[in-house]
Amino acid sequence: QLRAALTDRVLEGVSEDGLGVMLAHLSAALADPLAEMADEALMMADEPPDAIRDLAVGAAQQAAFGGALALAAAALEMAEADDQRAGEEALEHPLLLRYRLFELGRWPLALSGRSLNLF
Repeated sequence: QLRAALTDRVLEGVSEDGLGVMLAHLSAALADPLAEMADEALMMADEPPDAIRDLAVGAAQQAAFGGALALAAAALEMAEADDQRAGEEALEHPLLLRYRLFELGRWPLALSGRSLNLF
């Protein structure tokens, strides 16, 4: 629901084709670096690179997509309101916070009630 709402918001400012191109470019740019980081993390944990590698890469890509959508929505808010505070509030979006956790080397697995499970 969060991602759908952000997507709808971003589509108010860009075309569906433009958003698709941006997400495809982001996916292509992230594929190799994320795979390398997942392999390195699994090697350091002395785990074989199996299905968990693909899960980690996919989860990181989804977090990056959510972060990109949140940033685009924040830019729209700032442009439309001509107010930086509107954009700053948008930067607190849960999908951008999820991306920041990945950026810090954490894998947010699940949100249950008021508890967030990290790997």
